[in-house]
Amino acid sequence: MSSGIISFESLLEFVKRNSEIPHRQSDSTVFNQYQELFMKLIADVPEVPGWYFWIGSSDNPDRGYVYIGQAQSKKTASLHNRLEKELHVEYVGLWATIHGDNAIVDIIRKYSRYETQIKRAARKWGTTHVIWYSQEGLTKDQLNFVENKLITIYKPRANKKKPRYMHEYPSLLENVVKEFNVLLQNAS
Repeated sequence: MSSGIISFESLLEFVKRNSEIPHRQSDSTVFNQYQELFMKLIADVPEVPGWYFWIGSSDNPDRGYVYIGQAQSKKTASLHNRLEKELHVEYVGLWATIHGDNAIVDIIRKYSRYETQIKRAARKWGTTHVIWYSQEGLTKDQLNFVENKLITIYKPRANKKKPRYMHEYPSLLENVVKEFNVLLQNAS
């Protein structure tokens, strides 16, 4: 078992200095700089299964619990790779955190064919940290059970569905909730 906190302080500072949301292909210099920053932030996240929790600043209750996800046991779907993919694809939420809804409207106008993906990414506005918990050998059913229950417990605003599961794993859930509560306390 391992866990950690990723502060987006350096990413948000970068976003403050770059008000226009970059597109991965056409604004590659700005996007590449952003990518370098987030790759440093996730360098120590292991390539194992687990859960992650996008959270907002504790001093702003409207931003609180943003999104809970899971990472599977395949190496290409590990916790590290899942966070890398989300930061690579759903970065619009960070720009919305700093520059507000106008930034989202502008990018939707600019890249209208990606509107659905942009709106999904924008639901993560207000995120200041990601906390994570990983453990070797988790099954898909364990991952689904705990993710379902974490969504029920914390009620993050960007989650739209709860995964289905076959069995219950109360002691695993208890361990994850305890660790997430410690991480939430330390992230403030």
